[in-house]
Amino acid sequence: MISNIATAAVYVENQNEALEFWTEKVGFVVHREKRMSAEASWIEVGPKGARSCLVIFPKTMMANWSERKPSIVFDCDSVKDTYTEMNARGVIFSQTPQAMGWGTFAIFTDPGGNSFGLREPDKLVDPFGHEWGINQQLKEQTDEESQAAAGEYFANGKKQSAKETEERSSA
Repeated sequence: MISNIATAAVYVENQNEALEFWTEKVGFVVHREKRMSAEASWIEVGPKGARSCLVIFPKTMMANWSERKPSIVFDCDSVKDTYTEMNARGVIFSQTPQAMGWGTFAIFTDPGGNSFGLREPDKLVDPFGHEWGINQQLKEQTDEESQAAAGEYFANGKKQSAKETEERSSA
């Protein structure tokens, strides 16, 4: 059984330039680097602690590299904050953060002209009004706000329950 996506390849002219871009500008770390030949290495980069990585693969070692374009989108907690950080480090964006029907999205390019997307994962709002991302609370509330939201939730739940009971007994 497959447990995760291991790598996705990005075909580059210059591995050193690509490595500098992904580590110094995007903020990734090197997860694996193995010499393949005198001119090339197998280099995997990704966010610290990530299980999936990008392979910065030399075009010279892939005969049909021009037919293989990456279509990779990265999750981040805040597209706007990530855009600001990466833009300050010199990353060029072909699309600044924009609200789309399905969430905020931005597109940046690497030195080889490949495009990559940034998106925010879906957020859930619990019955108490807290917004949640993946394993992380995104909106802090005071105790008073939480109590008010809980009171409203339970009051609405009781109203709904009474309405359902009334509908069932008149049927």
